[in-house]
Amino acid sequence: MRYLTIAGDRAADAAAFDESVAHFEHALSLVERGNQQTRAELLERLAMALRSVGSWDDALRTMNEALDLYQVLGQTESLGRLSSMMVLQLTWTARIKEAVQAAQRALGALGDIVSADRARLLSATGWAVTMGGDYETAKAMFDQARALADQVGDERALADVLHMQTIHHFEYAEFIEGVSAGLRAAAVFEREGALWDLCSVQAFVIYQDGALGSHEQATRLADKTMAIAERLSHLGAIFMLLLHRAREAVMLADLELLKSFGPRMADICERGSLPGSTWAISVWGLPPTGAAMLNEPRPSFAAQSN
Repeated sequence: MRYLTIAGDRAADAAAFDESVAHFEHALSLVERGNQQTRAELLERLAMALRSVGSWDDALRTMNEALDLYQVLGQTESLGRLSSMMVLQLTWTARIKEAVQAAQRALGALGDIVSADRARLLSATGWAVTMGGDYETAKAMFDQARALADQVGDERALADVLHMQTIHHFEYAEFIEGVSAGLRAAAVFEREGALWDLCSVQAFVIYQDGALGSHEQATRLADKTMAIAERLSHLGAIFMLLLHRAREAVMLADLELLKSFGPRMADICERGSLPGSTWAISVWGLPPTGAAMLNEPRPSFAAQSN
């Protein structure tokens, strides 16, 4: 079992994620029923590998199983770390109510502890609240998360908070602030080799920078970021980069190029259960049902919490 775990880790490091999934699944089949700690750790590893083969729904189910075990074991640090990842995954798929519930569960378990994981969890929740349409509550959460990251002196945690705040700024068309926060986060992620987070935050920087008319920087980053996102199967980042390219095609009045992005965007959204499928449909013209989805008012954080 130990060697299977090592093999799974090495396969993941080499971006051989299908092999990584197979190794972790085999290792899990060998775990004794009473060994909850080992099972939880392997489930967490498996969830990360599933995420990188594009099986986001399976990854979420596996994360939840690991979280249940961490809670039983009283592993608050592991619970906080994995919960923030789960909140992000749920928010990517617009499962806002579940994201808020997962965050509340983890924050309750962490209590008032001052830690980097609490800062990350607050910022992940801030993104979910942003998607729910509650700007002021989200902003307050980001302020609290940044203060916590500063208090514990954790530069990576601060980068994680700024990553979420970059997406918050994108949602409210605060593009100057979004580019500034995103570039600060990207510098830390690149230095630490945190490629999943790097391609995610850079995808949002590229879109917002392009919206501001700074095409040189967006173009310089786009190909490199897409290569990382495709290698890791970061479906959300890939979608954002395709959205950026589709907007560029609109600006060039290149209808054929614009249409070429539609099928791939729709496929990415279907694979990852992303809500942006309606955006992909809009490449050809939004049907009435899609238009209704985009025009629906988003519920407040309080409504999502109930």
